[in-house]
This record gives sequence, C-alpha cells and structure tokens, in this order.
Amino acid sequence: MKLLQWRPIRAKNKKLWFSSIPQQNPNPIHSPLFDNLAQLCHQKDLQKAMGVMNVIEDHHLRADPITYSSLIKLCIENRAVNEGRRIHRHLSDDGRPPKLFLSNSLLSILAEANAVFQRMKERDVISWSTMISGLAQNGRSIEALRLFESMKAAGPKPNYITMVGVLFACSHAGLVEDGWKLEEALNFIDSMGFQPDCVIWRTLLGACRVHRNSCIAVHAAKEILKLEPEDEGTYILLSNIYADSRRWNDVEQVRKAMRDQGVRKEPGRSWMEVGKKAHVFIVGDFSHPEMDCIIKELNRLIGRITDVGYVPDVKFVLHDLEESRKRNHLGITARNWRLP
Repeated sequence: MKLLQWRPIRAKNKKLWFSSIPQQNPNPIHSPLFDNLAQLCHQKDLQKAMGVMNVIEDHHLRADPITYSSLIKLCIENRAVNEGRRIHRHLSDDGRPPKLFLSNSLLSILAEANAVFQRMKERDVISWSTMISGLAQNGRSIEALRLFESMKAAGPKPNYITMVGVLFACSHAGLVEDGWKLEEALNFIDSMGFQPDCVIWRTLLGACRVHRNSCIAVHAAKEILKLEPEDEGTYILLSNIYADSRRWNDVEQVRKAMRDQGVRKEPGRSWMEVGKKAHVFIVGDFSHPEMDCIIKELNRLIGRITDVGYVPDVKFVLHDLEESRKRNHLGITARNWRLP
C-alpha cells in the first residue's frame, strides 16, 4: 500500500496546484437539493424554494432544466421579478446559454425581457409570441405589432398565442392611425391555418368595442355564438350593437334567439374581501347591512372622478334603458343615490 505524504504548498504554487486537480463534474447526476427544490416548486412555496436556490448557488451546482422551468413559472405566478432576475443570472454565470425553453420562460418575467430576447441566438415561435404578448399586455401595442412584422420576416409561422397577442395589441386604444386596422386583424385570423376559438373572437370583439367598429363586431359576435350558442353576454352585446345602429329588427331577432335558446341575462355581480370576509354585490340589490356607508363612500369617490372630467361610457349598456338609468347602471350618478 502506498502512503500519501502531506507537505505544505507555497502560496505562489497554490493556484497552479489547484488548477491541476481534475475537476469533478459541476453538474452531478443527482442531488437531494434538486429533489427538495422540485418539491417546493410543486407546493408553490416560493420563499423556501429560493432558499434552496441559495444553497445550490453556493455549491456552484446546476439543476436540471425542468426544475428551473418550474421555479420560473412559480416566480411568474407570484410576480416575483427580482427572484426571476436572480435565476437568470444564475443560469448565465457559468457561460453556458440556457436551454431554449428556459429562455422562453425567462421572457415572461424579466423586466429587461427585450435584452434577454436580443441575446437569444436561437428564437422559435414561442420566443416571438411570448415577447409580442408581453409587450401588448403592458401597453406597448405598437412595439408588439412591429415585432410581429419582424417575426414574419424572420420566418417562424405564427401560432395561436401569436394571434391572441396581436389581437390584444389591436384592442389598445389609440391604434386607429398607427398599427393594425381591424380589417387587417380579421384578415390575419382568416389567413391562419387553424380554426379560431372563442378566445380569438372575443379578443377581436374587444378591439371592435374600443374602435367602435360595429360591422366586424357583429361578425365576431356571430362567430362566438356559433361556438357557444348559450353565451348570454355575447347576445346582449350583439343586441346593443344593433340598437346603436338603430337596426331594431335585428335587435328583435337577437332577443328572439335568446328566448329560443332559453338564455337569460343574469344580474351582474362583484365581490371583494375585507378582513378575510367576502362581500358580494348584485346590480340593483341594496340589502347589504352596511349599504349606507358604502353609498356614502361611493358618492365621495365618484364625485372626485367626475370632478376631474371622467365621462361614463354608456354605449354598451342595455339600450332599452333610459340614458339616466344607463348612467345609474354604471354607478356614475351614485352621488345622487338614495336607498329605496
């Protein structure tokens, strides 16, 4: 048996000696830390998961891409931007580019998503679509539409997610002159290689409401009703569109179709949680025990917004209501409300 003899190493030789040692694989086949991290992601415990990430970073380890993807998704769900940046730095520190699908996930959370996108050497349809949707949802609709044009020039074929992102961008107010017109959006839908669903048509319908395009709105509403013939909201909206154009025969046809389908308009409702207790409010219902205080506060808030120039949009409120009742329906005249 050969004995090993320990001898001190001079400082100037330490770096050379250390660099000559064969390095172990920094990405071991398995580590209990990775199992722990995956379990915490499954349990949606972001705080503890990031604690395990600290240990992984301290030991210069790198988990498998699936685990990182789960952690990034957890950050997205919690809108944890700073944690997402940390993950991005960790994945970039060793000089190895993240897997493509990890880069796609990072695009959804990082504030500097455009920088991440620009650094990606490889981009697929998910890369482009995620970026387009992110821009559209953050009010940068013109940039989203320009990026879509770049995507078409680059070659990837748009998919369902691309379509939703583009239509969402179209629904942003102020794009009448710049960006796409609704006719182009409709042509875009028709040119896709798959059947649009209700999400697509509702997104287009939302754009029509913003831009007051009743013609395409009617087309979108009819397509929704083909797919979901009992969708009460679309019937009501279609009836209001016809009424706004004074197409009273069409209004009656829509209401007849509602009766034939057995569709009834349910009262609108909303709820909020205060002190871990849910409070439900229904249109026309004044039975809440604190209604006096609620109306007093509404009077104060609505008074403030109307004083600074807010004008209610009554265009899509039921047309068989008088104008004053429409405004009451929206709660805008709450300063004059009285309990029945």
